[in-house]
Amino acid sequence: MEKECPNCKKKFIPKRYNIARGGGRYCSAECYRNGPKVATRKGKDSPFWKGDKAGYGSVHDWIKSQLGSATKCENPECVYPRPTRNKTLTKPKVFDWALKKGRKYTDRQVDSFIQLCRSCHQRYDFQERLRERNKKGIFKSNKLRRKPRFWDRI
Repeated sequence: MEKECPNCKKKFIPKRYNIARGGGRYCSAECYRNGPKVATRKGKDSPFWKGDKAGYGSVHDWIKSQLGSATKCENPECVYPRPTRNKTLTKPKVFDWALKKGRKYTDRQVDSFIQLCRSCHQRYDFQERLRERNKKGIFKSNKLRRKPRFWDRI
């Protein structure tokens, strides 16, 4: 079965084992390397574009490509060194991008995210879950009746 190479338009006969594993489209390895690549098309031009249906990981990859890695904690109440049960933490080890309250991942707006250290990010997300449970009447907590924190004002 003779095929035509999509890169150089040369006629060739592919080997059976190449066809069996999904290959056999190009006449040589050089034409394969120089041929059109799907991965080079980015954004809405990509055939893998999902738009608003993109997953959690994809959105975080997009944030990292747009803003880079998180490097600081934007919470003014975040104080270091911080005592814990066993030792004193001198500085945060990990920083994350956190979605601001009332925003959606599908908006894909750079200003919808803030940088927080891991402990502030966990407290930030936990308070949101407590509020949701409290609205549903599942869980009552006295912690919700305390002074407002940094993330309540964002």
